[in-house]
Amino acid sequence: MQNKAFVFQGNLWHQNLSNFDAVAVYGMRHMMKKLEKKFEKELKPGARVVSNYFALPSWKPESKAGNIYFYIKK
Repeated sequence: MQNKAFVFQGNLWHQNLSNFDAVAVYGMRHMMKKLEKKFEKELKPGARVVSNYFALPSWKPESKAGNIYFYIKK
């Protein structure tokens, strides 16, 4: 599927993220390390992650605007 986008809203813990190119997260501080591990395991290189307010503990953001963090999976 090229040049098409879709929005999926659901529970990140119950979804395999391997087919996603971008993920938006509205998380809490206590869950970010666990989410980071899930992203490392499931997201393909080049996938984008946007996090509102709380940063991923080990990933270096590509950019930051206020409390919004933008990452690209290496």
